[in-house]
Amino acid sequence: MTNGPQELDALADILVAQTAAPLPHRAVTAHRWADVVFASWRMDADTVASLVPPRTEPDRIDGSAWVSLTAYEFRRTTVPPLPPPGPLGRLTEITVEVPTVDDAGRHGTTYLTVDTQHVPAVLAARIGIGVPYTAARAGSRRDGDVLAHRTRRRHGGASASVRVRAAGGVTPDALSVALTHRPGVHARHLGVTSWWRRSHAPWQLRAARAEELRGDLPDVVGFPRLLDRVPDRLLVGDGVDVEYAWGGLVR
Repeated sequence: MTNGPQELDALADILVAQTAAPLPHRAVTAHRWADVVFASWRMDADTVASLVPPRTEPDRIDGSAWVSLTAYEFRRTTVPPLPPPGPLGRLTEITVEVPTVDDAGRHGTTYLTVDTQHVPAVLAARIGIGVPYTAARAGSRRDGDVLAHRTRRRHGGASASVRVRAAGGVTPDALSVALTHRPGVHARHLGVTSWWRRSHAPWQLRAARAEELRGDLPDVVGFPRLLDRVPDRLLVGDGVDVEYAWGGLVR
């Protein structure tokens, strides 16, 4: 649990270092994330605990559990050693996720849903690693400092619409760093919990102001009317290259 400012500063430093560290194995997938929006809310840990995989728990950051809606565009996707698949490598993803920590002390994030318009990505993620991707009509748009992402599920109709205006660069506090630098992904697949290592350069974060934040996507994964609340943190991140590799089972 992270309560005091010194503990939070130490956690932020650890997470930046772990996220920026090279992968221990060849990347399974590599992406270019762009126009990233991070909206995060404090939550009661008991509310979140039942939603994360076994042998993990909500990562208590600044004394709270958190849930985030993160939206971004993939500008490039590759599966090393294969070459980039051209236009098919560009897609929008909108996630609802919880920062988690496992029994081995590894910090990561748990995706409760990932909406995207890319059906092959949905099938690969669900079958291959157990991340709950859902097919949706999703898209992204940028107009100067205004970043916009939207999704509506093809089946069930849940939706989210995010539009924010980015401000100037900020010197992020330790809380913002700890929420956005997550060096792995926890997933439940075939009866076991796995941890996938994630690596990227430190985010260049900017403050943001919400112009639109609406929809019921968080409702369907356990957070009713979440988008009616003002986020406790709202940031945008400039693009980074992100790589994933197998990290191990959580035992």
